[in-house]
Amino acid sequence: MPLLTLRNVTKSYKAPDGSRLTVLDIPSFDLETEAQVALRGASGSGKTSLLHAIAGIIPVDAGEIVIDETSLHSLSESERDRLRAEKLGFVFQTFNLLPGFTAKENVELGMLFGKGVDPDWAEHLLSRVGLADRMGYRPSQLSIGQQQRIAVARALANRPKLVLADEPTGNLDHRRAHEALSLMREICTEANAALLLVSHDRSILSEFEVGHDLADLNRALKDDENGGER
Repeated sequence: MPLLTLRNVTKSYKAPDGSRLTVLDIPSFDLETEAQVALRGASGSGKTSLLHAIAGIIPVDAGEIVIDETSLHSLSESERDRLRAEKLGFVFQTFNLLPGFTAKENVELGMLFGKGVDPDWAEHLLSRVGLADRMGYRPSQLSIGQQQRIAVARALANRPKLVLADEPTGNLDHRRAHEALSLMREICTEANAALLLVSHDRSILSEFEVGHDLADLNRALKDDENGGER
């Protein structure tokens, strides 16, 4: 069984004029255990909606999402929260670090909804991302690149099976973006975690052995390209 399966997944939103805007219409997508896959999509192509749907943050209109043989459709809200805490890690474009807490505390806070706080594992992750001497620093005292590294460490805090990364290098310059990407991939490999990354950057996509354009998976985008409804 694949680690992640999507079948006939659709998601739409109500537009200001009252019509429905379809952003996701994905017939089929599978991600194997420990695989690393990149999806490229332009702004507004549904990248964030896709990751939020996989994480159970937003409900889909139809279809099925299965993670590690568990269908999100069959779970209550609290059960989705538990699955997300135990099996998923998330790297946001804006990192979403808590400014009043140190680097180590930000990673440890990510453990509260899983199996509990493990200070040694938090220190290991921060050391692995090159922040062994910055564990007591708050986000405002660190560079954007260092903040991104904390976000990667936090995403792996609960030893997830799948890491979802939403434009994780979007705030970095070209050189640092590729350095950060290499580090993220290495740590996911070491942790036996699969990685699904979405980005608008074709050069990021080119670094993955397996990559797709979201438009090739999403019928909503194909319809838009053909002059139909999105």
